[in-house]
Amino acid sequence: MKKVKVNAWVGTLLSLCVLSSPVMGEDLDFSPTTSFKDSQKSIGSGAARAIDVVLSEAGLRAAIQSVGLTGNSASKVEQVVGLALKNLTGVENPDRTQLARGLRGISSGADGRLKRRLTTLLSESERELSKEEFVELVNSLVYLAGRYGVDNSLAMACSACISGPLAKKGFRFTYDEIADEKTAYILNSVVPRSPNEVVKYIKKNLKSQKLTTQKLNYLSELPKEDEKVFALFLAIPTHGSPAQKELYEAIKLISKKPSKNGNVNVLDPKNPHQLWRLFGSDLNEVELEGWSRMLRSVAEDAKKKKEVSKKAAFYRHLEAKASGNAALDDRLELIKTKNCFFK
Repeated sequence: MKKVKVNAWVGTLLSLCVLSSPVMGEDLDFSPTTSFKDSQKSIGSGAARAIDVVLSEAGLRAAIQSVGLTGNSASKVEQVVGLALKNLTGVENPDRTQLARGLRGISSGADGRLKRRLTTLLSESERELSKEEFVELVNSLVYLAGRYGVDNSLAMACSACISGPLAKKGFRFTYDEIADEKTAYILNSVVPRSPNEVVKYIKKNLKSQKLTTQKLNYLSELPKEDEKVFALFLAIPTHGSPAQKELYEAIKLISKKPSKNGNVNVLDPKNPHQLWRLFGSDLNEVELEGWSRMLRSVAEDAKKKKEVSKKAAFYRHLEAKASGNAALDDRLELIKTKNCFFK
């Protein structure tokens, strides 16, 4: 009976790992630009511009189907785009002007260049937008919404843990509403909205919580799309539930070096875990406690072997628990391939 419970927990864990784991100023110009001349791969045959397709429920659904997605995968992309548009504009079913206003404040650096590319794609006519460019459009829209949106609880983006069918088509992010009230409160009331302010929050808390040994030199290890969920992780000691705080402490153990000093570095390229992503996964109390127990066991195993990276210990633990179960072994192999929590 005990083994059944263990395998049930591992199955839940493995399932979690492989599931789908930016203001004011002049209006942007969504007029047609030079075409991309890829008519054989175009997503439609009408003359409507891509922005009209994206803002139309029927047009978006048709574009998603033309990429080759059906069923749950198609519904997921439709949901993701809807949430991104809502987050960028603050309204359901926005129009062109509202979307332009939502994108207007993004002007500098890599995000500014991405915004300009997105507006070029949105300005294309439907028949001149290739399938690959439609996927790029969705990826850019979701990424920018996650970083500049009005609702932080809709900002969960993960490039590694997206479902297989979507990943095969080139979609890079998943985007879900956070149901847990405690987590939603932290995201909306504690974590800043501006990307610049999020980075300041991260730097301040990395220092105050003694979570780095390298004077913040390792911030380049943090993907930009994960900055808000990392800030959420840093808010847990002050604002989290008891179970969330236990998981935070377990992740600190995973981040410790096996030396006598036991220095902690949560962004160590020699121990490149991303287990802080768990706080964006809407885990319930039982799941939080299960992850805490597992990570403590993994940290202890790695410490005995004096391993700086906890990746091998993490997979040793899962391999032992999934041993003899073909279905769990398959899920475990998928986790290894996708690198959900380790680079």
